[in-house]
Amino acid sequence: MSTKIITWRVIQGSDLLFVNWGSEVIVYNSLSGETHQMDVFSATVLEQLMSNNYIEEALLNDICRLYSLDNNSENQQLIALIINNFDQLGLIEPCY
Repeated sequence: MSTKIITWRVIQGSDLLFVNWGSEVIVYNSLSGETHQMDVFSATVLEQLMSNNYIEEALLNDICRLYSLDNNSENQQLIALIINNFDQLGLIEPCY
């Protein structure tokens, strides 16, 4: 059984506006009219997805490089959780 590799992107047509409040970031989604509060790390992941379409592995590599983190299973699980949360919030979508 093969696992399908999903490429993620910010939902097309959405304009995300970021306001940094020190350790937290507020993100306004002009497409949905919703506001989201998140930590700086998660906001960085979202900003990366705004600049490029990513598969999880490539996103993990870039985030680990930005934050000088080890590319390990713990960070892989963290990125997967963040992607899942963003998907549930309607901030990102798979593209094929």
